[in-house]
Amino acid sequence: MGEVIPWTGLGSARFGEKREVLRDRLGEFTSFVRTPGTPPVDHYVPLGLLLSFDRSDRLVFIEATTTARPTLASVELCGRPFGDVVADLARMGVTVEVDDSGGVLHGMGVALYTPAPDEPDVEVEAVSLFAVNRCSADVPPADSTGATEEPQEDTLF
Repeated sequence: MGEVIPWTGLGSARFGEKREVLRDRLGEFTSFVRTPGTPPVDHYVPLGLLLSFDRSDRLVFIEATTTARPTLASVELCGRPFGDVVADLARMGVTVEVDDSGGVLHGMGVALYTPAPDEPDVEVEAVSLFAVNRCSADVPPADSTGATEEPQEDTLF
């Protein structure tokens, strides 16, 4: 699928794009509801993508598996040992904070998933990309897409 563009998207999927536009562009998909009361997730199995949308049907979250072949500055992020990915990113000056599900690339809205982050030889299985600030150390750039919904009364508390 392509290159991770922090706070913007992955390959040809950009945060803030409408669901129907992405469906037309990306092709075959299935949809499922992950959490009752939330919009359905579109799963593009052949592309290795799961796309989540807000209530306005705008893209807000991307999950990419090994099939999607996500990269960051030519570093392959999936299907490689977690320790190798972290080392390659560190050489580029990217800070990865290891947590219980993998690692967070601070300031980029990107997270790596591995089932065993304490075992560097276990492969990264997925990459998550966020359109909104999910980590206290992450601050989206001033030119971010602004793809988030305006706060609604029911989302303030």
